Amino acid sequence: MKTQLKTDLFKEHTEHWENLATVDKVSLIAGSVECFSFAISAFQTCLQQHSGCRISSPNYSPTRLLYFNANKEDPFVRLVEPTPGATHLYTALSHCWGGSQILSTAHKTLTESMTAIDWEALPRTFQDGFTVGRQLGIHYLWIDSLCIL
Repeated sequence: MKTQLKTDLFKEHTEHWENLATVDKVSLIAGSVECFSFAISAFQTCLQQHSGCRISSPNYSPTRLLYFNANKEDPFVRLVEPTPGATHLYTALSHCWGGSQILSTAHKTLTESMTAIDWEALPRTFQDGFTVGRQLGIHYLWIDSLCIL
């Protein structure tokens, strides 16, 4: 039995080895300023330079979105129904519903959800989705269990 070992070598931008590819150093701490700076830069590069990443339907928004403010000390979330044809840049969160009861919107809770959704009642995955969106400068998030009745 043969074993193969593959090694990739990269250099930092400040090193002058002509035959090695350059790679950006990214923080291993997901919530760090450095990590979000890299994510914002990569996101902007995708939107501006990659034809497959550009927004294909800028005049489309789902029937319902979650709006959240940018105040990390006092986060505020509520369900909104965008005006048809209005443009809203949003992110979408895909998650595993699992076996436990997941927070969701139903016809009987729709009015309450459109007033406010308790931040502490949101699962950590949802809170993280809002945090990443806020760091990217996006104030709308689509989560199936909260946006689909």
